[in-house]
Amino acid sequence: MKNNENIQHQLTQESLYLALLELMEKESFSKITITKLVNRAGVSRMAFYRNYTSKEDILMQHLDQKFNSYFEEILHLNDITFYQIIYLFFRYTRLQKRLIRNLVNHNLDFIILQRYDLYIEQVISLFSFTFDSSYSEKYLVDFISGGFYKLLIGWAKNDFYETEEVMAQFLQKLIPNQVSINKL
Repeated sequence: MKNNENIQHQLTQESLYLALLELMEKESFSKITITKLVNRAGVSRMAFYRNYTSKEDILMQHLDQKFNSYFEEILHLNDITFYQIIYLFFRYTRLQKRLIRNLVNHNLDFIILQRYDLYIEQVISLFSFTFDSSYSEKYLVDFISGGFYKLLIGWAKNDFYETEEVMAQFLQKLIPNQVSINKL
């Protein structure tokens, strides 16, 4: 019984997510009501409120789920490099290009910044990063995080034209020999 409930719960969440993306592609985010959303998803308002408190929660949850997949993948890599971390980050971002494009088009990219700040902090906490710099490590991390976010937004606005490899190589060249990584 519990397994059926879990499957129904996942189906409801996926239906709401896909319906929200479809609506975002047609109208302003602020004009998307919960009623429109649940009608499009084919679920009840009660189902929506059992899972979420806002439309933004749907988007954040989806980003979080994809980040967790990314995080699990990097956890299982041996002898991880900075390049692998950023390449995989770009790969997982590209897989979410429909969502990212919608967030950018609706001026909701603050959600990306908010979530990616948390993700980058988690990645940094997993590894021992050594920064070849006389400046405070915190400021260097903030700089890398902010620059990475802006790079992702620019990439999205360019319709993800460049490959993940090109983006990762570019970022690695911007930060040459500044970061070495050891798994904790």
